[in-house]
Amino acid sequence: MKKQKIATIDIGTTKIVCIYGERDENGNFSIKAMESIPSAGVVRGAVINLQKTTENIKHVVRAVKEKTGEDFKEVFVGIAGDHIRTIKSSEYINFGEYRDITAKDIQELEKNIKKIHLDANQEILEIIPQDYNTDDMRGTTEPVGLYSSRIEGNYHIVTGKTQSIAIINKCVENAGLKVKQLILEPLASAYATLTTEEKEGGVIMIDIGGGTSDIAVFKDHRLINTAVIPFGGEAITNDLVKILKILHRQAEEIKVKYASCLPSMEKEEIVEVPGIEGRSTKKIHLKEIANIINARVSEIFKFILTELKEAKINLDNIGIGIVLTGGGAQLKYINKLVELLTTKEVRIGTPQMDNANIINKPQYATAVGLIIAGSHYLDKYDEELEHAQEQIDEGKEQVEQEEQEEKKKQKSTSLFNKLTEIIIGNKDDQNF
Repeated sequence: MKKQKIATIDIGTTKIVCIYGERDENGNFSIKAMESIPSAGVVRGAVINLQKTTENIKHVVRAVKEKTGEDFKEVFVGIAGDHIRTIKSSEYINFGEYRDITAKDIQELEKNIKKIHLDANQEILEIIPQDYNTDDMRGTTEPVGLYSSRIEGNYHIVTGKTQSIAIINKCVENAGLKVKQLILEPLASAYATLTTEEKEGGVIMIDIGGGTSDIAVFKDHRLINTAVIPFGGEAITNDLVKILKILHRQAEEIKVKYASCLPSMEKEEIVEVPGIEGRSTKKIHLKEIANIINARVSEIFKFILTELKEAKINLDNIGIGIVLTGGGAQLKYINKLVELLTTKEVRIGTPQMDNANIINKPQYATAVGLIIAGSHYLDKYDEELEHAQEQIDEGKEQVEQEEQEEKKKQKSTSLFNKLTEIIIGNKDDQNF
């Protein structure tokens, strides 16, 4: 396995994170440096202030470069936001005869599916194969080598708003870097938190970020659905501000220190919040805080369940359960509340990087997942380059064969002409 060096940037609503990692010959990942800064200019996963976001990116990138001594120029960047859309579509090829399906056929399908009609303001971010149909088999995930007169591929296509994509690219470019690839954040978080067994048996990963909640559904090792809900932890903070009539920083502190999703589990205790400019101290019951949080989290999951229903995801077919990650997954008893709301088993997902306890936390799932996802993309690039080189070599071989055939043809023509001249010459001598 090839060694890799990978730099990533997670542009989130509440924080911007840069991570530099490596993969060794055995496929093991290690994190060499990480820097995080509170985000400014990002709302619900979308950049609304290019200058502030660019400055934040410069800050975290500069810090990581100083820590590692690596002057990287390309980065993998996460993308999310409520502008993300999903489409299910299919593409087929009729061969006109029965033959073995080849890898080139699958590549041709993917090339053709990219031509799908999209709205004027949307462009493709990810094309994820679901399964394939042949003459005698439906739903196979390994069609290469099967004997058929046709091949049909079913795809999960993720699109994003052109303007939102352009702004992210511009921020990164203004920071002196090039975007190697934009990676869907739910997919990145899944790389960091889900196991192979969970993806096989059926699992729903929900990344509760600051501005959005990202969903990825897996079954039989396939990503079968993704979605972005425009509510996250920031909505909880805003509720505390509005209902308790406190400052945003005070609400955020309360959420971090005292947040609970189950009022019935809280004691009859009071939290004191200092008054502003000499005003009296506010006394707030923990149960009141829990009631506010319970209502908001319940509403977020109402939206999530509605989204899953509209996507025709039957929870009964999700054999393993639900994995919660992201900063919102740190809310006390959130796993218990979600189990009550969904009747599915729930666990909290955290990255599992060796010697990197500082980032093995739910809030860094996307940033860490971008390293793993980036590695997969680099492998894919290498495969594509290898395939392109094979085509070039095949082309050269074809040209050489054609040149040899042409030389043979020219040689035969020359010989024929000489024989003709000799025969004609002999006739002329006889006539003379």
